[in-house]
Amino acid sequence: MAIKTYKKGTATQLSTNFKSTEFDCHGSGCCSSTLVDENLVKYLQKIRSHFGKSVHINSGYRCKKHNAAVGGASASNHMDGEAADIRIDGVTPLEVAQYAEHIGMLGIGVYSWGVHVDTRTSKYFWYDGGASNVKTFGGTFEEEEKKEEKPVTIIKEMYRVRKAWTDAKSQIGAYTILQNAKNACNKAGAGYYVFNSKGEVVYPTTIETPKEEVKPDTSKVDTSAADPKKMWDYFKSKGLNDYGVAGLMGNLYAESGLRACNLQNTYEKSLGMTDAEYTAAVDAGTYTNFVNDKAGYGLAQWTYWSLKQEMLTYFQNKKKSIGDLETQMEFLAHQLSTSYKSVWTTLQTAKTVLEASNAVLLKFERPADQSTNVQNKRAEYGQKYFDSYGTKVAQPSAPNEGGNSKMKYNASNKPLICMQTNSTCYKGTSKMVVKGVLWHSTGANNPNLKRYVQPSDNAPDRAEWLKLLGTNTNKNDWNHISH
Repeated sequence: MAIKTYKKGTATQLSTNFKSTEFDCHGSGCCSSTLVDENLVKYLQKIRSHFGKSVHINSGYRCKKHNAAVGGASASNHMDGEAADIRIDGVTPLEVAQYAEHIGMLGIGVYSWGVHVDTRTSKYFWYDGGASNVKTFGGTFEEEEKKEEKPVTIIKEMYRVRKAWTDAKSQIGAYTILQNAKNACNKAGAGYYVFNSKGEVVYPTTIETPKEEVKPDTSKVDTSAADPKKMWDYFKSKGLNDYGVAGLMGNLYAESGLRACNLQNTYEKSLGMTDAEYTAAVDAGTYTNFVNDKAGYGLAQWTYWSLKQEMLTYFQNKKKSIGDLETQMEFLAHQLSTSYKSVWTTLQTAKTVLEASNAVLLKFERPADQSTNVQNKRAEYGQKYFDSYGTKVAQPSAPNEGGNSKMKYNASNKPLICMQTNSTCYKGTSKMVVKGVLWHSTGANNPNLKRYVQPSDNAPDRAEWLKLLGTNTNKNDWNHISH
């Protein structure tokens, strides 16, 4: 068996039920190839055939850059195509681990979301947040020639030694034999109990079952919306232009209302938690399905599991709450500038709010509804921020000589700019979008009309314009409206 290289994004059939694209790196723009160990495929196919259900690969190959981004180990087997994080709907992670052990896999880790398996050559088993270097998960390994002859017996009951059922980090072992669990509990000393797979205390029976932990303290969770000026200044400091910041903020407002601890509304009911409770539970470690629950969260409503894994690792390394506003803005800037470079570049160079907004909407957020109505609505949100905080371009004024001097056109006061900034008609109505401009003279050389446009008295090309327009000898043209 050997490690094979496949083109990322091209589905090559590897076995009866697996294709190469299932192992593709989830990083964006970081690599073009996928490495897959043939032995790993062989093991996964056996697991698939045994349970008769689809094996979902949460993470297969990771290139070095993406592995670092999600906080993977520096020598992770994922980088060599030798590992996969898997789950099977309707099958517990322990049952999957037991069968993986039974068929001879030596690298197995059991997590709440599923199982990590790899093709390392020296045995190492572990539980997430609990015991490491576990001797067995209860799936006794048999020689190759016997595997197909004798059906595996999956052990349904496991006895775990912990301080409390909800305190997985305190677990010191998991045992298939109750007496062995009791011995380990006695050795651990006061405060430890033996739990069955239902979470019930089975030893010592004379001690009251430990109470479940209370809900995490939500008093420190800030559920208010961010100060938009503070957010504007932050992203400006990162090199985005005014249109870029406005387009980005318009999308963040549409996604979360600028609330860093915002939990997707539809999941508040299904998870039975408010924004504050969800945030506090993730921070405290009492809610362990943040990565895989598919719930949108935070300013940008991060949803996809690999992005949420990257987010969780980033915040844990910073020792910050997952709902911390400043760290979310920092993470968003980091993510866009490293994994979504084309979006980041557009936010630095955009010429309109709509251009910037669509870059975020269509290439980063990518919601189900990307219609023109949604595009315009998000750009409208962004325009409000632009109008409030964007830099207004100062327009030059014409010399103050006679009449309505600001309405005089000259080399420094171009006609279109003049009309948009000084015309009483334009300024006196609601905001208009210029679709086009038709310049015309009203009454030039027409003795029946008394007012028409004349060039500025001080315009260097005045004589040339008068040859074309003729001279208003009554001096009652619009440039001299007070005469």
